[in-house]
Amino acid sequence: MFVCVHKQKADSETMADNPVSGGHVSDSGAEKGVSEKGAQPRAKWGHKVEFFLCASTQIISVENLGICPFLLYRYGGAFLIPYCLSLFFCGMPLLFLGLAIGQYTGESGVTAWKKICPMFQGIGIASLVILTYMTISHVVLPVWSLFYLYSSFKSPLPWTTCDHSWNTALCAIRTNPASNTSQEGFDYEWKNFTSPSYGFTHSAETEFWRSVNPIPALGSSGLTLQLRLIPCLLIAWVLSYFCTWKGIKYTGKIMYMVTFPYLLLIVFFFRAVTLPGAGEGLRYIFIPDLDSLVNPYAWMVSVSQALHFATCLGIRTSLGSYNKYNNNCYSDCFILCALQVGTYIFLSCIMVSFAGFLAHVEEAPLHDILYGGMDLLFGHLPKALSLLIGSSFWTVLFFLMLTLLSLSHQFVLVECLATNVSDLLPRYLRKILARELLVLVICGLCLLLGMLLFTKGGLILLIFDTFGLSELSVYLIVCFETIVIAWVYGGDRFYDNIADMIGYRPFPVLKYCWLCITPFICGILLLLSRMGRQHVFSGNHVWSQVLAFVLLFTPMMCIPVFMLISLWRGTQNVTTPSSDLRQARPHKPALTLCKHVICAGQVQPEVITM
Repeated sequence: MFVCVHKQKADSETMADNPVSGGHVSDSGAEKGVSEKGAQPRAKWGHKVEFFLCASTQIISVENLGICPFLLYRYGGAFLIPYCLSLFFCGMPLLFLGLAIGQYTGESGVTAWKKICPMFQGIGIASLVILTYMTISHVVLPVWSLFYLYSSFKSPLPWTTCDHSWNTALCAIRTNPASNTSQEGFDYEWKNFTSPSYGFTHSAETEFWRSVNPIPALGSSGLTLQLRLIPCLLIAWVLSYFCTWKGIKYTGKIMYMVTFPYLLLIVFFFRAVTLPGAGEGLRYIFIPDLDSLVNPYAWMVSVSQALHFATCLGIRTSLGSYNKYNNNCYSDCFILCALQVGTYIFLSCIMVSFAGFLAHVEEAPLHDILYGGMDLLFGHLPKALSLLIGSSFWTVLFFLMLTLLSLSHQFVLVECLATNVSDLLPRYLRKILARELLVLVICGLCLLLGMLLFTKGGLILLIFDTFGLSELSVYLIVCFETIVIAWVYGGDRFYDNIADMIGYRPFPVLKYCWLCITPFICGILLLLSRMGRQHVFSGNHVWSQVLAFVLLFTPMMCIPVFMLISLWRGTQNVTTPSSDLRQARPHKPALTLCKHVICAGQVQPEVITM
């Protein structure tokens, strides 16, 4: 006869060994537990395709359309070598970490980290703050796209003439856009009006773009709203509400519309690569420049881009939380990483082909055309499209594609933000009509705050982009995420959790990436980004400096503040995982290095023989 002394621990071990009574193995069991608290069951993906479509919105995005071609042109095709290495040692471990945490806990970022390690729930709070910043500021992309789409229906295109209120005396126009075409069907005759006092000109496309997205002038507040963009802002948020108000199953169905802009990208690919001068741009991608391999900036940028792709900030965790417990999130991670690399090449081919065509027409060097970021998409691409036969058709098609891509990403941001908030108060926010009211409040507040981003001075948007979405905050969160999972929760314990979900243990390198490689690289980038930060608003108003300070330090302070709160409430069990989490092998060491136990597992119950 055997008597077990620590009964509670023995019961937890029995629950872990029983696949039916485990915390998250049975979806119905988990849903029943939630329902007992007065909340509706947590939904799951209707189909695996919906998960990939939502996850791909951050990969095939408007941002990547502007960034990918610039980086491949600047550093050559060999840039893919450091980028793939960075993706393997930094990007993929972080992506897998976010997906696995969400799937294992069945919760979004804030509550997932509270269950993993209560002392470090500030990681989830910090991610939620940045996710809120992203939801508010990312709307500028669908707004710009909608405004350009609306303007594309005008004849002539407003960025092809210099007779508008936003144009200056330095504006340069193209003579007779509808005629003077060559045998290939493109207009090659340009007439630039040069001011004798300044000796340079501004293109009509650039002046139109700067009227939409002005460059902030030092010392000016410029808080007057751009009223012509407000209707587009309202449309973007109305669409965001009605595409996310019913929850993930409804949003997942809406995501099937993402396939249409993907088809448009294929159309633009074949149109772009057949243009004259496209080969000059493609040459920089497919003829590698090995000198970039010894360029330290190329490696820094590659790591930064890999982290930008993989850092979840609550998004990956929220999307992963809607997967079933036994979903193979490990293979999902490889598929998304392969899609990211393929997207880099595919999008770059489209954009550098158009840039090469424009350089060919203007007889200008390619580096004068191929700027990075939104200047390429909204400054130079409209000019290239206006030179094609049926320019209005191609322009409408292009900005329709940008609108759908940017809106789909916005829908995912709103969905993830609503998921994080509802998981904080499931008893109140998982009821009938509660979801609709929550999304309405989120969209309404973001609409009001988002209006401040569309000022004629452009200063608030610059501050939001520079300080609210600062790399300092992202790198700090990444360091804490990997350190807490590997050293506090236990890398081996998390590997056991993953093996319990997918049926086998992942590649061992991931464990060591979480332990040292990824946090070490992020720590170096954290120091370098801090040393290289020269953004000073000394010439502007005090409010801009205060706003920059608040946006930058609010997410960074969440982690230490919640650590102190946990310690103040009590020093016991501040690093103990929630008992709701299924532990397949609770008594195995949580972390081992070189066969040495670093973190022990749970204490074995004492067994007395009688």
